[in-house]
Amino acid sequence: MLRMYSISIFLIAVSSIALSQTDGPKYKLTTNYFQGFILPEFGLLDSINESPVRTVELSFSKRTNGKSYWHDIYNYPENGLALFYTDLGEKKVLGEIFGIDYFFRLYLIEGEKTKFYLRSGIGINYTTKKYDPIDNPYNRSVGSNINTHFNLRFGVSQKLFSNTALNVGGSFDHISNATTKFPNLGVNYLSLYGGLIKYFGTRAEKIVNEIPSHKKETSFSITKYVGSRHLNSPTDKHYYVPCLSVDFTHKTFRLINLGIGLDGFYDSSIEPRMVMDGVSYKDSYAWLMGVHFNQTLVYNKFSFTLQEGFYLIKDKKVEEKTMYNRVIFNYDISEKVSLKMALRTHVHDLRYLEPGITYRLK
Repeated sequence: MLRMYSISIFLIAVSSIALSQTDGPKYKLTTNYFQGFILPEFGLLDSINESPVRTVELSFSKRTNGKSYWHDIYNYPENGLALFYTDLGEKKVLGEIFGIDYFFRLYLIEGEKTKFYLRSGIGINYTTKKYDPIDNPYNRSVGSNINTHFNLRFGVSQKLFSNTALNVGGSFDHISNATTKFPNLGVNYLSLYGGLIKYFGTRAEKIVNEIPSHKKETSFSITKYVGSRHLNSPTDKHYYVPCLSVDFTHKTFRLINLGIGLDGFYDSSIEPRMVMDGVSYKDSYAWLMGVHFNQTLVYNKFSFTLQEGFYLIKDKKVEEKTMYNRVIFNYDISEKVSLKMALRTHVHDLRYLEPGITYRLK
């Protein structure tokens, strides 16, 4: 505990003293200390005596100034990089985390001294402890040292001096290996945080753009996903699960698009799963078809989609649930072509990684 507080105080002192000579708030250096608890899901905490989760973080960020009219629409969002260290509370079982995140901050309400914001980040981390059937059998959550990290925060900053502000808020964090190794239950935890923000650099003048009128259009696209699923049993192996999707998307609003589409899957992991369960297998069982509904948030060339799907064609002997979900990250490399990374789940169970490429016909 004393070490965590010492690290946090040291980082705050560095940011407050070393950057005291400034010309204006172009850049931000932020130090935060977090304390919280792991959510007691999946029986994760049944076999360990957990202590509070503690994190220290140092981040560097820059606010946009209007080079694109999308900056105006989103109230000049901020992006940056964050370095963090986390003690998960039970070092012998869950270990410690060293990571780096890219984050995106949206300002919801801005006063002269007080700002309310949402911040979301994603990155990669090294976790010192992982599951081992002999050396670490109680860690039923993380099966690899290299993992992904996602966080979502709501916070408030309050200006104290001309170049210093107080920063407080709450955070939800998730750590997992994106189903690349067994086990992959992941760790979810909630924290409260506080720290200091230091502004420095020459202030950038905001550019106010003319925002073009929004056109409500419908587009048709085809996406090829190259999916995979990892099975620990009967063999530690990844199985090929390709998917072909067709989508009709309506630009209902400038920031939110709605859509509907069809999925055709070939799941080569069904055969070994059925054989392991002692169920007879036919080649036709690996073919599935579903319908899905999309809600997409758009930011320039980037977009984020939540998708709800339902299997229309699935043999009754196949174990899959009726509903599936996707979280999809999309980047437009041209007006016609996009790159995608999808995470497909059955309820809360992440089962498939699906990188893909999209071609828009209209």
